[in-house]
Amino acid sequence: RNTFVFMHRPLYSAIFFHKRHTHFTSKEDRDNLIELFKKYKVTTVFSGHEHLYHNINLDGLQLITSGGGGAPFHFYPMGNFYHYLIVKVKEKGVTIRAIPVPEE
Repeated sequence: RNTFVFMHRPLYSAIFFHKRHTHFTSKEDRDNLIELFKKYKVTTVFSGHEHLYHNINLDGLQLITSGGGGAPFHFYPMGNFYHYLIVKVKEKGVTIRAIPVPEE
């Protein structure tokens, strides 16, 4: 029912999401990958690379950037907190929560 993909670079940059900026060598490469994900009914794509947390649903594809594991943060108005993810898969669906790590 659920297909997860894990990759280092996000399909879209969270920092420049409003411009649909990509970390791929070309937008064509990214768009071809998205079409492949649609074909095989991928439900969620997890990525890192950017040092922040970002979660968005783009045309039914959940895109999660989770890069808040300890490195200095990239500048971004939201998502700058150290965290880990809890992913629960149940009969009724999937829940994904970013859990903040308490500051010392």
